[in-house]
Amino acid sequence: MAFKLAGVMLITLGTAGWGLAGIRRLRRRAFALRALTGSLELMESEICQRLTPMAELMERLGASAPPPVSRFYAEVLEGMKRVGEVAFPVIWRRAAENTPGLYLNEEECQALSELGLSLGRYDPEQQRSAIRYARRRLDAFAERAAAERDRDSRVHAFLGIAAGIFAVLVLL
Repeated sequence: MAFKLAGVMLITLGTAGWGLAGIRRLRRRAFALRALTGSLELMESEICQRLTPMAELMERLGASAPPPVSRFYAEVLEGMKRVGEVAFPVIWRRAAENTPGLYLNEEECQALSELGLSLGRYDPEQQRSAIRYARRRLDAFAERAAAERDRDSRVHAFLGIAAGIFAVLVLL
């Protein structure tokens, strides 16, 4: 009987953990999108007011942004060591696609990647326009992610616990 009870508890806790992991992912995604939009605001002022060189800018953003956004800028900075071999927009896009913890979907990744096409290539005013456009888009995505987080968190928690109870009932 003790083994059965332990099994029931393990199954229920495991599926509840699965539900909590889903909630954590929704929260992290909304946070990462907000942090990205905040870092783009700093980027705009650095490019347009201080004319900060791109490598210094990536280093500054990497130091000031919270993870995982700081890892994104660190990836871009690391990739910039190969700028002669690889174009900056490619480095930027790869960092957007491959940075763990950003949780960007295809549309969000595309919006961020499009910004990389303008950075460092045009005058500060054109870059400002590109940054503001990307910020507006990412801000809308962040609002949608926050709404999704609020709406789906309860669903993930319920499904995790319900799946555990259902598995226990089937196995008993």
